[in-house]
Amino acid sequence: MRQRLTELGVSFVARPVPADRVDREELHRKTRSDEISVPVLEDGTPMTGDAVELIAQLDERFSERADAQEHRERAAESDRPKLTSPSAAAPSLTLPQASREGAIPKAASRVLRCHAPHAR
Repeated sequence: MRQRLTELGVSFVARPVPADRVDREELHRKTRSDEISVPVLEDGTPMTGDAVELIAQLDERFSERADAQEHRERAAESDRPKLTSPSAAAPSLTLPQASREGAIPKAASRVLRCHAPHAR
């Protein structure tokens, strides 16, 4: 999801949500959903569906940036696990290609507030 937002030139703020659905009252109150990811447009409209449906909805609303292919190429180069620093105990992992194509693990998803300078 984040990769596609970058390719579309959509600024966003990712907000962490509780891992357990029963603890997502605020998310449900604001979006009428306890699923994640839930992009919320600037006007407050939540977008719901699975990752493939959400990406399709974003593609209907926004055009790709001119450098979208370059972003995809750089993301593909960085798909290998990396340490955040030489002394880091745990690696910082990037999402695999499948995640950017729609199969996003729920643990990696967030509520998104989309700011769209490139609306169609």
